[in-house]
Amino acid sequence: MSIIPIEQFEEVSIRVAPGEYVTFPVIDNKGLFMNHKRCKSDGGYLLETVILDEVEYYGIYKCDRGIAFLTAAISSKESISKSVAMIVLKSFPYLLADLKENLRDIFPELKVSFHTDLADPYKSTVYVSIENEFIRFCNINNPQKLNEMELHILSVIPGLSDKIQKTYK
Repeated sequence: MSIIPIEQFEEVSIRVAPGEYVTFPVIDNKGLFMNHKRCKSDGGYLLETVILDEVEYYGIYKCDRGIAFLTAAISSKESISKSVAMIVLKSFPYLLADLKENLRDIFPELKVSFHTDLADPYKSTVYVSIENEFIRFCNINNPQKLNEMELHILSVIPGLSDKIQKTYK
């Protein structure tokens, strides 16, 4: 499979089975990512990373009937759109921290809720609510002692880790 030039095509259709086609838009792939490739999943997203000249580039692919097609190509130097941020938030929340994004800058209407498991009080989950959608953002094993990965993910909402730790002191 090859890289499809964006200036020649707006969308591409690929036959995935007899009589079945997947159509997807051709987006700017930064010259680094294939526009489509095979995957072993019928749903979900894949993340591909390329480091070039000390800049990290991320390709986000959506899987549909065995084909992964590029839905976004972003770098660590650029801000991301709301639609791309929603995909990242649902599938790769740590990537927002890697990109050093502030979730409140992207989604000013963001609401955060914290839920504790009644059976195991040290297991908690942070959810965010955006545009009437409730999304699991981060699982926390011990709110009193957040681990490095939890702190990294929570860093996209400034002050959240401090609030969680103060609540459980």
